[in-house]
Amino acid sequence: RRGPDTVAVIGLDMLNNIALGILSADIAVQGVLVPDTVQVGNTVPHLSPDTTFPNLQFGLNPNSSYVWNTDGTGINLEPYDFAMHALGNDDYQRARELAQANADGADPAWRAELQSFMFAAQDSATCLRRGFCLPLGGRNVLSDLGGGGVTDTADVVLLLARLDATAMFHDMAVGADTAVSGLTTALGVAQALQGSPLDANVVVALFDGEAYGYIGSKSLVHQLTRGKNCGKECLPWDLDLGRVRAVLELGQVGLPGTDTQNQYVYYLHHNVDNAGVQAIADVIEAVGELSGVHIRNLPADLNRGIPPSSLMSLLRAAPDLPAVVMAEHQDTFVNTYYNGMLDRAVNGPALCELATVAARSVYTLATNGAGADNFPDGIEGITTDCDFVEGVLDCLLTNWSCPLMTSLGYTFSASYPPPTHYVGVFDYLTNADLTPAFAHDVLRNLTGSLGGNCTFSSDCTDSPNGACVAGGCIYSETYYQNAIPTGLQCTDFLESGRCKTWAVVDPSEPTWTESFWDNNGFLVRFYRSDSVYTTLFMIALGALQAVLMGGSVLYILKRTS
Repeated sequence: RRGPDTVAVIGLDMLNNIALGILSADIAVQGVLVPDTVQVGNTVPHLSPDTTFPNLQFGLNPNSSYVWNTDGTGINLEPYDFAMHALGNDDYQRARELAQANADGADPAWRAELQSFMFAAQDSATCLRRGFCLPLGGRNVLSDLGGGGVTDTADVVLLLARLDATAMFHDMAVGADTAVSGLTTALGVAQALQGSPLDANVVVALFDGEAYGYIGSKSLVHQLTRGKNCGKECLPWDLDLGRVRAVLELGQVGLPGTDTQNQYVYYLHHNVDNAGVQAIADVIEAVGELSGVHIRNLPADLNRGIPPSSLMSLLRAAPDLPAVVMAEHQDTFVNTYYNGMLDRAVNGPALCELATVAARSVYTLATNGAGADNFPDGIEGITTDCDFVEGVLDCLLTNWSCPLMTSLGYTFSASYPPPTHYVGVFDYLTNADLTPAFAHDVLRNLTGSLGGNCTFSSDCTDSPNGACVAGGCIYSETYYQNAIPTGLQCTDFLESGRCKTWAVVDPSEPTWTESFWDNNGFLVRFYRSDSVYTTLFMIALGALQAVLMGGSVLYILKRTS
């Protein structure tokens, strides 16, 4: 039964552009309620709210018509005119019961109040000018695995992964395969290479804000191409793309298939066919064979170029960069929940095996004179600890009160919200969000050297990058770098260092912002409206009161006259 203002209660199978489009066209619909997980007895095999080619306009070929994400609905980018709330199981079941009661003619009818007010305004330029928004953004994490800092004399091997994911509801942006699989594998590589001799500078670069126009990777490239004019975004290294020997990006790698030998299968994607790319592919394929993992370099007739990835930002600046993306998919995505709220599971043992392959590959690529036919000494001793991988996944997918996070000095109660890897908004003065902070501290501990005892980080003075951890100084070449949309710029700073005025300086680049929200937060409240009889009674009572008051006034006027 419907009234002039309606709240629709729908299942996740209706969270698509067709169903939401129908609801959006109905002016009576003022709100939509959905469950925050798949209900018992239901199946939702495909639910990716991103587009079929995520970040298309910010990649290498904005005119491409190729479909990477076949399950993409694009609803994340649609402007719906009603509020949407995701409810926990008990609240959702209650909403369904009340909606059914209304359909059965409940009198008085049940109503819902949805509160989620945000101070949005037209577009990013307007919203920033009015002071209603902040830029999306966060912190990249970059770490030299050798521990000595990137020098201007040695070649560089880059290992890339992303830190963030998104979803229709940001508190549910777990991104298990979308982001966590590559991030976990990259940390596993750092763990396996701990203490290994490296001829080249091996840099792990973890990017924040990649779900929104490659904010993190574009921020790094923006710094590298500006030289010393990078202001607050400067790194302490002389990182020159011209000295990069090889780039390996770890994309979606958490749901691999297997071959006839029951080996996990991964594919190498690249944008150009040159000697540098072929050499990287040959090394990774050979290391995979050594390690019992099937790595396949896609031939020209099957290669679709690189999938949506951070590497696109680097290739726009250096098209001939010898680089590959490793992924679980040969062409279209295997992950049917890409950047969606149901992307919550990966294959942990597969990630551990892949981390070993990636670590051995990076070790080979970073060793002078080594190659696919000439592995460096000690390569078989490089192995990722699977307990470490499971510990990372426990933190990133389950809860921040995990043992590994506790060992880093963080304390969270059992009631602390579960992990979400949405990038959030950027502020120069705030600390890094939990995901980049976790990655930073893990890499710092893996790559750092120990110093003396300490109480505070200010006690660690042997190097400017010292930190006090569990009573001891650690010195590491692991740094944060600001990840800010490259289409925005702070044009005026307060004395405190916080940005006073943000402005759009290049609308062709990412300009993503998020509006401020009302301090009262999110609310869904159910209540019963007055029945028809109660309403009629109140109208009659009001009319009677008006008649009596009118009569009283006339009586008084007559008496006084």
